Amino acid sequence: MLAWKIPTTSAITGTSTVISRGPMNIVTRLLVALPLGLSLQAQPQGPFPPAPAGSAQFTATFSALPPWPATGVPSLERYPKGTYLFKDEATGDYIAYFPESLSPSLAHSKAFRTVRIPLPNKARATVAVRITRLPNGIFLYNYSVTNARESRHPMVRWSVEVAEEDEEVTMEHPSWKTSGESPAVLAARSGSGVGLAPIKKEPPLLRQPDRRRPLAWATTDRGSPLRPGAGGQGYLLRSSYRPGLTQAFFAGGPEVPIALSLPEPVMRQLDTLLSPEDTMSKNLTIGPVFAPDRTVLWRAADWHVGMQRLVWSGVVNAKSPFIVEVLQKLADLVQSEDQAVPLGERRQLPAFRIAARPSTDFEQQLLTALVACFE
Repeated sequence: MLAWKIPTTSAITGTSTVISRGPMNIVTRLLVALPLGLSLQAQPQGPFPPAPAGSAQFTATFSALPPWPATGVPSLERYPKGTYLFKDEATGDYIAYFPESLSPSLAHSKAFRTVRIPLPNKARATVAVRITRLPNGIFLYNYSVTNARESRHPMVRWSVEVAEEDEEVTMEHPSWKTSGESPAVLAARSGSGVGLAPIKKEPPLLRQPDRRRPLAWATTDRGSPLRPGAGGQGYLLRSSYRPGLTQAFFAGGPEVPIALSLPEPVMRQLDTLLSPEDTMSKNLTIGPVFAPDRTVLWRAADWHVGMQRLVWSGVVNAKSPFIVEVLQKLADLVQSEDQAVPLGERRQLPAFRIAARPSTDFEQQLLTALVACFE
């Protein structure tokens, strides 16, 4: 029996795996490949006026840094040589602990230094999204964001990851500043013609599929931040890309100082830990993920992996009739796409219909996104 393979990357984990047309079940192959070590935590729901739409999402919290002790300083002999950074689990900040002799001017010092590095992860927000397909085929993603009451700081910035190759996606908000749109979109909006040179892309065989880039909305502490318990709406994206599960990041709290008086070995270690994945709080949301030409097999397999993660993390109820039927429908789509089609015949795409009614606002958001993705 002949088999062929498609390399793919999960929208949730970024982990590369392989979809193989052959005797092994594709969904099983994807699920077996999922990595462990990701801690998932459910988040509270938030309002989305005028129509109620909650948000039940997860925050992925994974850190390779050792914990900072509750009292005293760490015993460095317990860790590999060159361990200079620790994580304060109580505040979420980094703490650098290192010998002063790492600095050339203090080469003979026997003292140790402790430096706290505050991170902008003090806002715990949730997202709700409404999706509308416009007459021209473009999808309108209308987001509402709520900063949780337990947050320790106003939220001043948040972003959604979208497909890196979606160069025509546009964004807006009545008052918050936007960033992340492609040079071509910015040039077309300003009418300047600047930035219209084509973006250099990797050859197809070298290109990593489903790479993401953030689109961000930002305000200031003196502007209109979302204080704990407050919500905002009107964050819009327009894209030809179909909806899928992706990440949203939220910033609130002091930013990482641009210039830190840290020795070079410590700075090199810190530099690898300053991505949004490491420094901001995050939640799962729905956004433009799949290019118009992305196959049903690709979309269904990626959605199935994401839904399984929601089940495993307890964000959605594994016994919910709606969730059970969605998982089965996605598995059926994968299986049907894995079957051979006689030469000359066109594969028929079944309508994505779910008989069970959503029981929560988040399930309703999932249903809307799934229908839009597979219609």
